[in-house]
Amino acid sequence: MKKFFFWLSLATIIISAKVYAADQYLYSGFAYSGNYSNREVLYPYTSKIDMARLDQEFLARLRRNPEALNRLKLDQGKIGQGSQISVAFALNTETVETQVINGESFAVIRLNATVLAFDRESKTLVAAYPFGVGTTVKVNGKVDNALAAEMIKKLYFSDEYGVNAFDKWIARFSGAAIKEKFPKYFQVKSIEIEPEAKAILASASIQESAYKNQIGNLLDAAISSENNVPVVPSTLGEAVGGKMMYRFSNASALDLKLPEADYGLSFTIRAFRSKITQEATAAAGIYRALATVKVETTAKDFSKTYLDEKIFDTIFIRVPSGNAVQINNWSQYQKALSQLITGMAKEFNKVDSQWLENSAANGANAKDAFVATHELFNSLR
Repeated sequence: MKKFFFWLSLATIIISAKVYAADQYLYSGFAYSGNYSNREVLYPYTSKIDMARLDQEFLARLRRNPEALNRLKLDQGKIGQGSQISVAFALNTETVETQVINGESFAVIRLNATVLAFDRESKTLVAAYPFGVGTTVKVNGKVDNALAAEMIKKLYFSDEYGVNAFDKWIARFSGAAIKEKFPKYFQVKSIEIEPEAKAILASASIQESAYKNQIGNLLDAAISSENNVPVVPSTLGEAVGGKMMYRFSNASALDLKLPEADYGLSFTIRAFRSKITQEATAAAGIYRALATVKVETTAKDFSKTYLDEKIFDTIFIRVPSGNAVQINNWSQYQKALSQLITGMAKEFNKVDSQWLENSAANGANAKDAFVATHELFNSLR
């Protein structure tokens, strides 16, 4: 009997060791996604920080989380020997915007980044788990470049805002099931903007191409985070010819081949609309973002549409009479669209009939299509 338990225990140890080894990845530190020559446009503030410092802070925060650190090999290894799956913190974009809310100025800061997993030998992207991290900070007046740079820096090197970019990466990595190859892949394929919405962008002096890239990042992050699925980075930004460029903290650069997506999402922004009504004691503002979402297969020889639905989200604001506060329409439209994207992504994970009633043009009649899409996302994990 003792021998039986001895061999059983030994077998358990061996099996556990194999599972543990298979779940370890090569640590590749901090990286920039996209063409590094475009860094002044994509990440004007982070690019001013020494990459070695960013990598040191990233590793220091990993060391505070033994569970995440144990999934990594800090030794880079050699090409062709052992596991070739590497993981990195890949920065996609950063934004700093000033908004005026109720007469007060706020800086809205945001980083879009990715838990990037790739095969070093074949130079192929294996999985991308994008996420967003940011906050809103009260400021005095307009945000200049020096203040914006300082706030961005705090997202990496402090916990002052209650959120840290590297800690957010660690949380996403800890919950990600990274495989050597996934059976199916999903991608945001296209973003369109209809004339009514384009007119609003023009009035707010928003560049359409940059805005599409921003919405692509929001969709990638929301869909991946809410459903815990990897995505192929949208081709709206820096991906060219089925490849994405990445530059790492050791100055090495890779053109990673992107896997072919089996399923795609098309997102059309139809309109931004608002209405102000004057009540006895307040002015009421109604701000709405309207869109269309379509999810379908991407194979040329097989076509199936899972979802094709008009959706919308609405924000309500009340300003007391006699108050000189001016509402920034563009800020409210952005909030409504952000809420719409997040709500839609949550619906892919768990169908909520109340959300359908409030945000889908077909209401309860759209349920079957959202259930089919939910089942599709279940198959992608």
